[in-house]
Amino acid sequence: MSLRRKAAWLALAVSIVVIGGLSLTPIMGSLTAATPHNSPAGGSPSPSTNPQPDSHLQQNWDKSGYGATPQTGCTGAPSGVNCYPLGTVLTWAATLSVCTSSTTLCGPSTTPVTIEMFNATALLQPGETYVSGTETATTIPAATPSFATGLCSAPSHPTDCDLVSSSFTWLNWNFTPAVTLNGLPQANFTYKTTLTGSGTLDDTDVAHYSVQTLSENPPVSAAVYVPKNTTLVTTSVSPSSITLGSSETPSASDTATLSGGYDPTGSITFYVYYSATSTPSCTGTPVFTSSPVSVDGNGAYSSPAYTPSEVGYYFWIANYTGDANNTGYTTSCGASGETLTVSPATPTISTLVSPSSLVLGGSAQDTATLSGGYDPTGTITFYAYYSSTSTPSCSGTPVFTSSPVTVDGNGEYLSGLFTPSEVGYYFWIASYSGDANNMGYTTSCGASGETLDVTPAILEIKTQVSPASILLGSAPYSANDTATITGGYSPTGTITFYVYYSSSSAPVCSDQVWVSEAITVDGDGSYVSGPFTPTEVGYYFWMADYSGDANNEPYTTDCGAAGETLTVTSPTLMITTEVSPSTIMLSGSQTPSAVDTATLSGGFSPTGTLVFYVYYNATSTPNCSDLVFTSTAVTVNGDGQYNSSAFTPSVAGYYFWTVAYSGDANNPANTTACGAPGETLYVYVCEGSGVPAELGVVTRSG
Repeated sequence: MSLRRKAAWLALAVSIVVIGGLSLTPIMGSLTAATPHNSPAGGSPSPSTNPQPDSHLQQNWDKSGYGATPQTGCTGAPSGVNCYPLGTVLTWAATLSVCTSSTTLCGPSTTPVTIEMFNATALLQPGETYVSGTETATTIPAATPSFATGLCSAPSHPTDCDLVSSSFTWLNWNFTPAVTLNGLPQANFTYKTTLTGSGTLDDTDVAHYSVQTLSENPPVSAAVYVPKNTTLVTTSVSPSSITLGSSETPSASDTATLSGGYDPTGSITFYVYYSATSTPSCTGTPVFTSSPVSVDGNGAYSSPAYTPSEVGYYFWIANYTGDANNTGYTTSCGASGETLTVSPATPTISTLVSPSSLVLGGSAQDTATLSGGYDPTGTITFYAYYSSTSTPSCSGTPVFTSSPVTVDGNGEYLSGLFTPSEVGYYFWIASYSGDANNMGYTTSCGASGETLDVTPAILEIKTQVSPASILLGSAPYSANDTATITGGYSPTGTITFYVYYSSSSAPVCSDQVWVSEAITVDGDGSYVSGPFTPTEVGYYFWMADYSGDANNEPYTTDCGAAGETLTVTSPTLMITTEVSPSTIMLSGSQTPSAVDTATLSGGFSPTGTLVFYVYYNATSTPNCSDLVFTSTAVTVNGDGQYNSSAFTPSVAGYYFWTVAYSGDANNPANTTACGAPGETLYVYVCEGSGVPAELGVVTRSG
């Protein structure tokens, strides 16, 4: 009976039996894949090369079927050969009938000695297979068999060892009375043979008997096919998903669990295939091929770590090579648990506009700091949205869109300069495009640090009044103020000029005496107030007031600012006088009177009064100490001639006239000099005039 690989056909051991005075020495051996030497089981024995005429041995073999159910549909099994998987336990029984006769075969009239093997088992597995059973002589009285132990080459063995193939393995045993069954001697034995693997094994078991010089070697042949064991590989990649990031990307490893194998060896190789979509695809060159992982039995085997480099789907395959006793196995593409999903990194952007506030006319730029990306590329575009209020609003068309800024890794990126065009609030947004391995990202409207506050421009006004001084009543009669605007942001609005009067040079802007028309402003530059004509002597302080507009702060110059004071001085009023007549003669008759005429010129609409004074002196030397006449005050109303009241002298001599002008707000007081030209009245007495000489010291004849 033949067993595949590790098991073997049971070798039947026959004990020494004493029958009819003949000594029968059975010897049992096993041949692996041997060719039967003599007659097949159950046939007539063939004489050995050394037959003995006085002895005859007949052996009748019988065997039962295996105690296991063969596989059906076993691929690779030869036709008519039972197929059993590795690890199957086979049981059977075998019987040998032996009788002796020189003339007849064993038959119904003879009683053979029956040797029965029962409860024999064989475990089909590679390596060493143990076959054990019980051998019993069932029809003869108890006897004490003897057996010469040793291999075929031992001297105590028969000389027919040359009939036995060299591939036999000999195990020798004998009956002893130590163990009996139903009062009969019993022998337990162990037989082993070595199978080389799965496949077809034709096993021939030979019972070798030696009776004196006659040998019988009846073989029993059986064929068993043992296919390779079907292994099962289940796999699971861990982790099953990875998100790329700025830190070290996690690695994944596949675990293949080998089960159902029969002491499997060989190796497992892991393969990874990339696809941009979730549809399993395992064609082309794998992106990862592991080194073969040695297999030593059923269990879990892990691949080396694999670090993916791009977003997508990674389909794993595990390939078990198989071995002599186990079939190979390759997991399917997209098998459950064998897909690694790699998601893009989710970078973030923190932004800061600088400066956060500025005066209109300045520029700002935004800085975006990209972090958390996986070797990010792509671009960042900056947007600025305008609002007149501080409530974030990023709708409509942005007022600024930067050129796309190329991204090359995590880090800082600048928007470029933006110069706002009006006062208000500018809300910045930075938008990262993303790439194959990084999600896009857009900052929120009104994010912290992303508001630019633009305030009106602070322009400057410098002013200069021209001329800086005026002589009242003289050309130039008027002055203009010029305001020069600088630093404005396309200023509009108006400038209005104001003039304040003070009698002192200390700046005081409380007595407003003049306001210009509102002058339209159209950009930086110079604007003129228009003429102002002062009406009195003093100090005129100018101020320029700019109204401001949406983009420029209002501005008012200071009272008394440099260049903004107009000084108005008094004119030099001229007084020329002429007394008339200039000579008078005293006589007994009525003495004539004299009148002084004062001519005013160069005054600024002079007002006030003129008072005429007459001083007497006996000589012609001017002396204005003896006042003899004061006129009534004569009202002045502008330049022109004004006459004194009449003066009648009573004594001969010299009369010196003076005129005192009182002055007014715009004209200074003035008094003519004593003895001024035209201001002397000469009075004399003629002899015979009837005027007493004592009335005058001056006399004239004729």
